[in-house]
Amino acid sequence: MSTKVIINIFFTILLAITSIACESVDERKALLPECKVVYSYDNQSFDDIINNGRPKVVVYNLFEDNRIADKHLFNDIKLLKKQIAQNPEFDFIFYYHTNVDYSESLARIATENNLRMTLILDAQGKYATANEISKGIICVANIFDKKLRKHFSAVPGVGFSPFDKTMQKFKRSNNM
Repeated sequence: MSTKVIINIFFTILLAITSIACESVDERKALLPECKVVYSYDNQSFDDIINNGRPKVVVYNLFEDNRIADKHLFNDIKLLKKQIAQNPEFDFIFYYHTNVDYSESLARIATENNLRMTLILDAQGKYATANEISKGIICVANIFDKKLRKHFSAVPGVGFSPFDKTMQKFKRSNNM
């Protein structure tokens, strides 16, 4: 065998090993750090939600208010319920960063509105830190595919948000 063929085989093997390493889900689990699960519509633990192999729509909210109400959670709950129903293959996870423990209020609002989602209280801002979200951002949404690779998204449950178009584009590009 010539040296050129041996070098090509070596680089092909190196490329294959590198691509396998890039598919590691475990490394990306840190982007969805475990925090206090306030509400899960199907009572799944955080570990089960992260490891279930389903794509996720993840929304991060930063509260600057000492009050909490439906309007603080979502602009339009009916729209959010519709968007969740249109995307049943996705887990919807909402992280809330606040220094006040709103666990009971968050769970009550989700239960009363029969929302198929998981609500997480992130008192230390672990999600924002892991995802390098600036403290100046009030709300950000990401789609995580089945391998937990992060894709930018629009916020669900908000009337002027292009969430529906973003989801259609994501589904097309990921053959869903």
